[in-house]
Amino acid sequence: MLAELQRAFVRELFGDGARLRPYRETTLGALADALAAIHPVCVRLVGEDAFRQLARRCARERPSRSPDLNDYGELADFIEGFAPARALPYLADVARLEWALHRARHAAPGDGPTILVSPYPIDRIWTTNQPDWEGDTEVRLDEGGVRLAIGRGPDGAGFTRL
Repeated sequence: MLAELQRAFVRELFGDGARLRPYRETTLGALADALAAIHPVCVRLVGEDAFRQLARRCARERPSRSPDLNDYGELADFIEGFAPARALPYLADVARLEWALHRARHAAPGDGPTILVSPYPIDRIWTTNQPDWEGDTEVRLDEGGVRLAIGRGPDGAGFTRL
């Protein structure tokens, strides 16, 4: 009975009803903020307003299933199915990289790496979109794909091109 009550509450919270609208807006805003914090390069690539719309829609269609907000943020599959994002075919892979870095930040040092393969130079896209980047910002999508090992070492989360 409690489980059905909880499911009904979630349906109402993420539905279109007016009764829980203030809570819905607060919840969607918090989830969108969490997604933006995990995916700052994606935000930079599409712009804050477009990312916020994408994130709110993702949060509404795929609410968190975990009580730990650190478990929420795997955005890549949603981006792949989001029609407005099709103009940036590498965006989902950049989101995968940012998610893997987020997971690595919260992993124990020495946990095994995540291997990420992309047909795009997502490591270069990510690097050139860092706030403190001062080098060449040109990224050629035709320069080839990458295989990256993402993990947490003694200096924190990072990746290595394989």
